[in-house]
Amino acid sequence: MNFQILTIGITISVLSLFFVILANQSEEYMRQLQENVRLQASILVLQMRPHFIYNTMMSIYYLCEQDPRKARQVTLDFTTYLRKNFNAIASNHTIAFSDELEHTRAYLSVEQTSFEDRLIVEYDTPHTLFRLPPLTLQPIVENAVKHGMDPDSDPLHVTIRTYHKDSNSIIIVENNGSGFEMTEKFNLHTTLTNIRQRLELMCEGKMEITSRDGSGTKVTITIPDNSKNHNEYYSLET
Repeated sequence: MNFQILTIGITISVLSLFFVILANQSEEYMRQLQENVRLQASILVLQMRPHFIYNTMMSIYYLCEQDPRKARQVTLDFTTYLRKNFNAIASNHTIAFSDELEHTRAYLSVEQTSFEDRLIVEYDTPHTLFRLPPLTLQPIVENAVKHGMDPDSDPLHVTIRTYHKDSNSIIIVENNGSGFEMTEKFNLHTTLTNIRQRLELMCEGKMEITSRDGSGTKVTITIPDNSKNHNEYYSLET
């Protein structure tokens, strides 16, 4: 009887130790995964498109003589864009959507200086009281401009919308570009893959892409309401 009790005790101890080790390994795995995703995001920031920076600097150069006031505004927008990019490298937490929207507006303002009436942007963002990983909206919008712009087609329309539905914050980025056919073999671009991973890890969010050849592309981000995001938001805003 005593032997059976001893055996049961040893078994329980071994199982307890096993679960402790397993929990520690799982925690370490998640930590390493989060760090890897964060480093990938940092690399994406440091690999900003060289021609975008070059075109912006040349636009500012010519505007200094042609339209000094506009040159100052483009310089301010470009500075905001760069500041937001580099701030994202140091961020390990979600940020207020309003900050990400400011980043996106600065980027689009700079692009509109180059494309002028070839790029039309519409904002419909009444819902802003939520948080998301840094470098979520801006890279998606940049992707929409980069792959949607066609000098031989009609002007590119980019629409950014937000709303709240069924305890979720929804972001939609849509363009009227050429689009592409979604197939089973479709692979996400590295940037979009990183965004999807950070959404899942940092706020249990998800991202869906729908596109058809010749009819534009739509990206939908869904971020569930949860105490962590809301507590972080209100602790920073109050």
